[in-house]
Amino acid sequence: MIKVGSDPLELLRSTSEKRDFCGADGKRRPGVHWIFGMSTTGGDDVAPNLRTVGLQRITEHGIDYVTRTHSSSTSSISELPSSILYTVGKYSPGESIEQWRGEGYSEPLDLGELLDCIPHYTIVEMIASRRGRLELKEKDQEEHDERTIIDRRTHFMELVQKTRIELENGDITHDEMSQSIAAYRYIPNRMERMIGGPDHIMWDRWEWNRENGGEWLEPRHLLPY
Repeated sequence: MIKVGSDPLELLRSTSEKRDFCGADGKRRPGVHWIFGMSTTGGDDVAPNLRTVGLQRITEHGIDYVTRTHSSSTSSISELPSSILYTVGKYSPGESIEQWRGEGYSEPLDLGELLDCIPHYTIVEMIASRRGRLELKEKDQEEHDERTIIDRRTHFMELVQKTRIELENGDITHDEMSQSIAAYRYIPNRMERMIGGPDHIMWDRWEWNRENGGEWLEPRHLLPY
């Protein structure tokens, strides 16, 4: 029988390290494009909120990521049931592709824990976006939160460049970063990994579940479909 280990988070971290996405500490390597999809419950008659988020770190405690800070409590993803989807690899001869799925919830995390691995372009654009919303609010006296329209592209590009220079010079305060960027830890209660390719006889699919939110139970080898 194939041995996959009893901790899916450690397996995900180790396979990501082999692909050079992260180091032994689970932190994103500089310049790496490392993302996953997250769907959060939308409530009655509301479509789930699907977003792409940057994966910053994987540890035994969960999957750490950042989003922009939301001013509305209803936009918060903290503690809402959510599912994730992470796919990596190539479906081509000599290669394999693996798909990870998870079910769980997110908890707020101190932003300082992740600042050294968040790409600078992410920090810059999240701060610049908040500045852009504040400018529009001052201009028309209305709140701008979800899916704000760019008023003038050239002006926003100037705002991004100005923010980038300020970040490089160390002129952006920690308060402004915290008001622009929110860090979270995704804590899965169930995870699946499916791996295969054109050279494989079948998809290899495994499932892990936590026992009452505690330790992981032994993995189960599932039928592909």
